[in-house]
Amino acid sequence: MATMTSVVTSSPAAARQRMLAGERRRGGANGGHLRVAGDAANLPEARTAANSNRTATATRKKRRRRSG
Repeated sequence: MATMTSVVTSSPAAARQRMLAGERRRGGANGGHLRVAGDAANLPEARTAANSNRTATATRKKRRRRSG
């Protein structure tokens, strides 16, 4: 009887689960250029996820002066 390894634990399978529909990865495993086919990038779910990942507007903190 042959031993089968789990497909779920392999790194390509794990990476495949985190892709958008129609997305093709280009470049290295640590980022690179992403392509999304069709209207997958314009879905409302994709837009709300992108907006929630944005940080608040950058504001400059005033430094407190040391007294004394």
